[in-house]
Amino acid sequence: MKQRLDKHFLLNRAFGGTLLAIAVPIALQNMISFGVAVMDSVMLGSFGDVAIAAANLGGQPFSILMSFGFGLSSGGSVLIAQYWGKGDIGRIRKVMRISMQLVFLASLGITVVCLLMPEGILRIFTKDEAIVQAGAGYLALVAFSYIPYSLSNNYMMSLLEKEGVPTHFVEELSDRETLVKKVTIVPLEVIVRNIAAGSFSKRYGVEEGTELSIPTIEFSLKNDDLGDPLINDYHALAINLCTKEELETIKKYAFAVNDFMKAYLLKAGVILVDFKLEFGKLSDGTIVLADEISPDTCRFWDVKTHAHLDKDLFRRDLGGAEEAYQEMMKRLFGE
Repeated sequence: MKQRLDKHFLLNRAFGGTLLAIAVPIALQNMISFGVAVMDSVMLGSFGDVAIAAANLGGQPFSILMSFGFGLSSGGSVLIAQYWGKGDIGRIRKVMRISMQLVFLASLGITVVCLLMPEGILRIFTKDEAIVQAGAGYLALVAFSYIPYSLSNNYMMSLLEKEGVPTHFVEELSDRETLVKKVTIVPLEVIVRNIAAGSFSKRYGVEEGTELSIPTIEFSLKNDDLGDPLINDYHALAINLCTKEELETIKKYAFAVNDFMKAYLLKAGVILVDFKLEFGKLSDGTIVLADEISPDTCRFWDVKTHAHLDKDLFRRDLGGAEEAYQEMMKRLFGE
């Protein structure tokens, strides 16, 4: 009996260590998600009970979509695990692609319904008209975020993997959740510029829109309290933010991302002005692209009119940010 217990997988130290390595990050993620929900309730509490109820109600359609995405990803994970054991990367990518397509169709359907009839959707959950009216505005607003972020980020990450730039992306779990590899972020913000704009123009007195002779790369210390100050290679090495080899790898990947994205976006009639990247290290020290690539972290201009298709519309209070993000989605995905 004792011998049987000793061989039981639950009492195996190696298995227990692996189980904890997987379970603890998932538990922490759930705790963080719960914490965000609690903070939402605290902040909304100052606006009264109707605001709290309306926000919670407005999240119901997303919860339904989450359930669908979770079920789909759970089923897909079984197949992915099997193919991983066989070393069949091609079939893993196929399963991920099909899962992503199905989640996209589901999120598209829910987004359209929420935009066309937000009050009707909310009346399914409550008959209180005050809550319905308050929640309808919230639902119509957040519905726009369901598709663009997940697709632009996950799609670009997948393409970069194919171009030889390793990323932290694993798979899309839902329209607002992505499974990524655990990394330790290198505390550097990496900015690649092709055209003078924003702080670069102000700092160096170069007219915005001036095409640079060569792409440039800048590093900022990732520290909100210090205002993310600019630093150079020697600073990064002197304060041990990374090694010389890691810094060279980051540069190589950053310029590779730039070359790929410039050519890819140009086909969609978009100029890549500049963008910000962050990199992380896997447990074995491998440098990979992390964080996100989206209109929030890039400057996109229309190739003909130079109209902004990025977050500058919000930063500069120009209006039309929502429409610009939708336009980027249409150009990239033909939707």
